[in-house]
Formats: sequence, C-alpha cells, structure tokens
Amino acid sequence: MKFVLVSAVAALLVAGCKPAVQPLSERDRSAAAALSSEASFAMNLREWDRAEKLLLQAIKITPAPEFYHNLGSVRMRAGNRAGAKDAYQSAIDACERLFAADKANTGLLLKKVQLLALIGRRDEARAFLAKIDKDYAKDPAVRAFVDGKRLDEVMASPLFKEIAL
Repeated sequence: MKFVLVSAVAALLVAGCKPAVQPLSERDRSAAAALSSEASFAMNLREWDRAEKLLLQAIKITPAPEFYHNLGSVRMRAGNRAGAKDAYQSAIDACERLFAADKANTGLLLKKVQLLALIGRRDEARAFLAKIDKDYAKDPAVRAFVDGKRLDEVMASPLFKEIAL
C-alpha cells in the first residue's frame, strides 16, 4: 500500500501538477455549451448573479478561455473587480494551456492579447502581439488582426471600456 502511494506521488512530481488537456465527450461539450448559452441570455437580462453561476458550472465541465472571459465580464458589470481580474487571468492561463496542446491555434494567442489588454497590461499586450506577428507572420488570422489594427479597435470600443480593469 505504501509503495502505491509513493509511486503515485512520484508520478505526479515527474508529470507535473497541471493536468493534460483532456478531450471532452460530446455530452460534456453540449452541457457546457447549453450552460454558456443560458449564461449569455442571463447577461442580456443583466442578471449577473445567475450568469456567474451558470458560467462557473460550464467552467467545471471545461475550463475554456471564453467561459472565463465571459465570467470576468459578468463580474466587472456586477462591480467585482478582483473577481474579474481572477477570471481574466484564468482565461489567459487557459489560452496558454490549450495553445501548448495545439500550436497551430493562433486564435488562442490573439485571445491572450485581448485578455492582457483587459486586465490593464496594454504594453505587454502590444509586445506580445508584436512577437506573434514576427513568429506567425504568414498566419491569416494573425495577418488580419495585425493589419486590421484589431487591438486598437477593440480597446477603443465602448464594450471593452465597460469590462476592462
């Protein structure tokens, strides 16, 4: 028994404490999407507490960056700046984790740029965008984002100003 416990601890130390990205079952994906959809409806009705609870349920199923992003937005609108910052940071962490598993998904990097700007790290967002532009210069999504000056457009929008820290 002691050997099994020591082996399990050793395996965790060797593998690291962060769980690998696990594929979702269709059932879980549908459940998370339904919760997110219902949260969006609650947000439209300005029912921030209800939207927050639904998003937290969706995050338990899958910690997707968009769920954390929406959670941060809900918390900002409800006046919970500290909670919003935690949610936005969790969205950044989720982007990084998912990108590590799928290096072709530059959309996750562009999402991280927007999230960095949301939490007030605008200079870091611009520097990271410049790095993405250099590293993925031929990627169509990166080209459209950079050439279209999307970061400036996003930061100038009234919605961004409403949900940014």
